[in-house]
Amino acid sequence: MIVNIKTSNDAPTLIEFKNATEDHQQRVLLLGQALYKQFSSEFTNLTSELVTQFLSLHDHSKTSILPDGTNQIESLYQFYGINKSDLDENEKFKILSTINYINYLDSQKALEFFNSAHLISETGELTETANDLLLIERISDMVDRGENISSTKEFNRKLIPASKMLGSENHGNEKWASYAHFLEKNYSLITEK
Repeated sequence: MIVNIKTSNDAPTLIEFKNATEDHQQRVLLLGQALYKQFSSEFTNLTSELVTQFLSLHDHSKTSILPDGTNQIESLYQFYGINKSDLDENEKFKILSTINYINYLDSQKALEFFNSAHLISETGELTETANDLLLIERISDMVDRGENISSTKEFNRKLIPASKMLGSENHGNEKWASYAHFLEKNYSLITEK
């Protein structure tokens, strides 16, 4: 049986969790826009409008009603406050199955966007533009997860800053780490409402 912290006074209700997820989506949008604006000379194939359109889809399946009438926020909520490393194999499988399904749905939404924006080559490969959009989304998402206190509660562990995860100590990409560092350094200013 999966045990989590929802029984504590610190845990959100389902509605609060959905609102927090929507806030995360908004912060990812703001962070991605700031990353693009700061480094636009390195993303010459993108426009501000394209970045905004794409990032508006971030975590779409978690908060939107899907064609089958469901959304995934309730499935995800049952795992709030659980540290996966504390689970047995069956419990890990259940969480990972849910997460993989959500990621699949979001990947499908991204592919629909790329297809409609003509960002898939004739050979079926993502264009450089599509890959740049995915990079901006990934870094913005990682930065928000690392900088926002609600993520520590949601995952029941302190998350590593994105700039460290992307940096050379993890055999990463220094340019990507510098993008993340810029967002981390300016996080409060960028995400202020």
